[in-house]
Amino acid sequence: MARESDREDAEKEFAPLVKEIVTFSKDIKQYALFAGPRLHQITAFGSVALVGDASHLIIHVEKHRLKVVIAGAGAGFALEDVYVLGQALKWAHENGLDIAAALDLVDRVRSPHYKKLYDILDEFAATDAYIRSHSPPLSFDEAVAILARETWSKRHHWIYNYDIQQVWEDAVAAEKRLRSPAGSEKRSKL
Repeated sequence: MARESDREDAEKEFAPLVKEIVTFSKDIKQYALFAGPRLHQITAFGSVALVGDASHLIIHVEKHRLKVVIAGAGAGFALEDVYVLGQALKWAHENGLDIAAALDLVDRVRSPHYKKLYDILDEFAATDAYIRSHSPPLSFDEAVAILARETWSKRHHWIYNYDIQQVWEDAVAAEKRLRSPAGSEKRSKL
């Protein structure tokens, strides 16, 4: 996969200013990966909600390894987080509920989404490990073909078609059912 010589070849094409900036960094990562701490909840204490990179840190990992990322993911996730947070606060206010209820709903909407993304990242990591450990080493074209097949398959299309507004509407509808007299009765038996 990406080797030191590949990096040196790529850097030959860098503009002088970029070359100078690169000299300030001890450890340069070729590809970013959504690989921060995997939080199982993004809310706590009934009064704290983590949004944006605080809830799903995007960091660079593994020097010079080919990675697949969801372009613009950090900003997009942050906007989704804030949308759900705003809607949840509005929903709680309109229903005479407290902030803790709003944040509980935020967590039930966002945390499963991140869990699904983490699962996909684990799949991506397994594909990367397979490519790196292949003997004999795969050619660049072979590795790209595997990455395209394994990481850009139709089973991952939901990532790019995720409709946070629809997810929110579905969550509110489910919450209404749970809070209805019949739903409350079912909930208390659990």
